[in-house]
Formats: sequence, structure tokens, C-alpha cells
Amino acid sequence: MIDSAFIKGQKLLWLNMPPWDHVWTRQNHFTLRLAKLGAEILYVETPRSLAGSVRSGDWRAPFAKPQVRTVAEGLDVMTLPPVLPGSMRSEMMARVVGAQIAHPVNAELRKRGWRNYIAWNRVPLNLHILPRLQPAPSHNVYDITDDYGLFVPKFRQLTERRERDLLHQVDLVFAASKILVEARCPYNANIHHIPNGVDYELFAQVGNGHLEINPALADMPKPIIGYVGLVAEWFDHDILAALSERWPGQIVVIGPVKASEAARANQNKNVRWLGFVERSSLPGYIQAMDVCIVPFLIYERTATMSPLKMWEYLATGKPIVSTDMPALDPCRHLVSIATGANFVAQVEAALTNAENPECAFERRQIAQQNSWDHLFERLLEHIQPLLERPS
Repeated sequence: MIDSAFIKGQKLLWLNMPPWDHVWTRQNHFTLRLAKLGAEILYVETPRSLAGSVRSGDWRAPFAKPQVRTVAEGLDVMTLPPVLPGSMRSEMMARVVGAQIAHPVNAELRKRGWRNYIAWNRVPLNLHILPRLQPAPSHNVYDITDDYGLFVPKFRQLTERRERDLLHQVDLVFAASKILVEARCPYNANIHHIPNGVDYELFAQVGNGHLEINPALADMPKPIIGYVGLVAEWFDHDILAALSERWPGQIVVIGPVKASEAARANQNKNVRWLGFVERSSLPGYIQAMDVCIVPFLIYERTATMSPLKMWEYLATGKPIVSTDMPALDPCRHLVSIATGANFVAQVEAALTNAENPECAFERRQIAQQNSWDHLFERLLEHIQPLLERPS
């Protein structure tokens, strides 16, 4: 185990990050662990778009002031006012939004008296924030969790150009999938594969004989087929429709539904849509499930994914049926791989065939090897040389 004493007293600006209280990501897990080791962290959430705030009816949003709250010792979360729209489509607007974000962040840096700190970046837009930070960060890290150009097909080249420029500027890069590593190593040789992982102790509670089923699922008829996670563009609604036709009223989806998918989701009345659930409560829901599913579309975007839910499912030991993705390579022998056409048949097989206890044990074992604690150790190994290097 690496000696983590070098982290104590380090200052880290986690810049343009997912909302702290939304679906938890690697950013939550890594910052909490760094703070426990004595680092000081300012976690700046990605601001909402002004247009989106107005559309949602929040007319007070444009007049909001930056808010900072403490979520753990040494870890503060900063919520910014909405920013102007258009940063994904226009370099001019990206520069404007970069300035909008940098201004309150700079004020907070001055308030804290930070002089030497690391900026931890997540998205290509940070290219237009970093030059405006005062004082400038001593080092920059870029953590890539998705192929961001695929999020905006019409402006893919613009996003990829920004990312290349950002890659040339940062000192250290992490990527959630091997495909992301291979595609970006020509632009920064100091890139390392850190996949998504699992809070093993939390999800391993499932099946231990002591965990009660969450009351929200207590009245559902068996078997229960469940999905846990965000419902977004990559979600295959046709697969879900086929499953709900075969097992009406026995399919449950736990997690937020993006606005773009809401209309399609609302069409399926045979599915129980439970929306966002606190992470700590998830094991009680999965306890009720007989099969856990990952019904994703197979295309360029999912090829670069490292689904959090896969490792969470594995930690429970439950049978899993998923469409095929490269991220399954370490565990595909423990997952039933299906296409859209035979997904129902694979779920049927998982329900009717006697489960091998050795498979459940092996699922848990491989999940434990991919726990956030183990991945954090790998992260520290790569951060240490950076911090020992003069700024």
C-alpha cells in the first residue's frame, strides 16, 4: 500500500463537476478519499444553463449568488449561478462561459488564500476556464470518463479540437476505458487507465441474509427484473418494452430519466419507474431483484463507457444480463451477453436455470478487486510523481 502522507495539506480544485447530490460518480468517491487523507478540496459543480433554468420556471436563478457548503471535513462544494447557453456550439460563447465560471472561482481562491493547487478537470470546456484562473494552478489533471464529442454530434469536431488542446496542456491524464486511453495517448503520453468501480461494502450487503427489501418493491410480483442507473440516450427502450410485455408489472427502473427520454419512458406503463434513489438505499432495492439488466444500445458511444452499475451489480452476486460492450471484457464470463433480439430469452434463461453459487462468489470477488479503494490506490501512485515534480 502506498504511503499517502504526501496528500496531507494538498489543495485541489475539482473544476466543472457533476452535481454533488445527483447520481454519484468517481468524482465523489475520489474527492472524499483525498479529503480523508488531509487534502483541502473545492469541488465546483457544473453550472446550469441560463436557458434551462428559465425553461424550468426558476426565474430567480439568474440572480443567484455562488454558494459554498461543506459536505465532509476538508471538502467543500461550490454551486455557481447559471451561465449563458451556447458554449458547446461556439468558441466565442465558450470563452464567455469560461469567464463566467472563472470569476466566482477566483474570488473563492483569493478568499482561501490558495497559491499552489492542482486543478482537476473533467470536460473539454475547461480549456477556456484554466487560462482565467488567478492564481494559475501549479499542476493540471484531466479525468476523461466519456467520449465527449459523441454527446454533440453536430459539433463533434469542435469538441475534439478543444480536448486535444487541453490534453497538450495538462500534466496527467486518467481515462475510464482502454479505448479512451488508446485514442488520446498520442496527445499526452502520461495517460493511465482508471476504470469506474464500486463501493463494495455497500453493495455486498445484498444477499448477506440481513438486508431487508425496500418497501417500495415489497408488493411487486416475482420475478423482478431491474435496472439501476441513468436513463439517457444510450438506453434501449425497445428492449425494455419487450421485457415489460413478457413480464408486465415486474420490471423496475431506478434512476433519473433525462428530459430527452421522458416521453418514451412515459409510454411504457408496464414498468415501475422509481426515479432517483439515494445511493445508500440502493442495496435494499437490488435485494428484491432476481435479474439485473443493462439494456444499452450498441454504438460508438457505449463502446467507450465504463458503466458504474455493472460493478455494483457484480458486488451483489446477482445474475446479470447486458448488451455487449468492451467494458465487459474483465467480467464477461460472469454476465449473460444479449442482443436486442434475444435479451428476453437471456433473462428467461437467467431466471429458469439454477444459479451456480460459484458464479455469485466470483462476481463478488471480481467486484471487490475493482472497488473504489483499490482504484484510489492506483490513482495515488500516479499523483505522487506529479506532486514531487517542481511546479
